[in-house]
Amino acid sequence: MNFGGVDRSDQIRHGVKQPRNPWSDSPAYITQCPIEPGSNFTYEVIFSTEEGTLWWHAHSDWTQAYVHGAIVILPAIGITYPFPKPDDEDIIILGMLIFLNFSIPLNVKTKNKNKRANKLSLVFCME
Repeated sequence: MNFGGVDRSDQIRHGVKQPRNPWSDSPAYITQCPIEPGSNFTYEVIFSTEEGTLWWHAHSDWTQAYVHGAIVILPAIGITYPFPKPDDEDIIILGMLIFLNFSIPLNVKTKNKNKRANKLSLVFCME
């Protein structure tokens, strides 16, 4: 991950079991320090039995809304799909704009737990 943002970040992967490798799968300051802007960090993800399309997203403050992606895991060589092989594949990543203005200070979000943080908010604040 090459993080060029202005805030610190981290990421979490959904659907990937990480036995004996839990150190990079948590919000900042729980199992690791956040990734500093402009720095690099290599996540070690150990895939074992996973197949299909999994997703990952940042887990810090506002970055959870716009730093995300897909991890596509094809069947191992010589192993067939559990369904007829697709003719074509496309990745579609759906996201939700949480705020129209991402510069809204974090303290607005935390002061108004479970309330709309401002009139521009499209959804309730996530915690």
